[in-house]
Amino acid sequence: MKNFKLMVVAVTSISLWGCATVPAKNYQFENSRTYSNKTYDQVWDGVIEFMTANNIPIKTIEKDSGVIYSEIDNFSKPSFSKFFPIADCGQPPLFWTGGIAFGSFNIFVSKATAQPKVTVTTTISQQIRYENQVSQISCNSMGKFEKGVLDSIQ
Repeated sequence: MKNFKLMVVAVTSISLWGCATVPAKNYQFENSRTYSNKTYDQVWDGVIEFMTANNIPIKTIEKDSGVIYSEIDNFSKPSFSKFFPIADCGQPPLFWTGGIAFGSFNIFVSKATAQPKVTVTTTISQQIRYENQVSQISCNSMGKFEKGVLDSIQ
């Protein structure tokens, strides 16, 4: 009877362990910057130059409202190699394998004041698989892409 209880506890523990994930770390980084020595047009042009120089597709661009939106279907593309690793996705559950990371970027260039301000917001996920099941987990940006955007404005 004692061995049976021990076996039940062991099987239950192993089963639950297989469902556990290691969460992604939260990183602290600058995702917004004010440019006191630049005009709105100079800052806007700097962001656009960064996007085109790095071959990052732009899905929506609206200069009047200051919005640039991009969706990325695979962060493994060569254009993102300088930002690797771009995110921490933690560890998927036991027996699941990590797949491609994908997501979106919102870049907002504010002209509400005389000093333009750029804010970069990222949403990143990773596809995970186990046999025929596919799911996704949320990832946390490590700040390298945001830094690249903000530093590109010369």
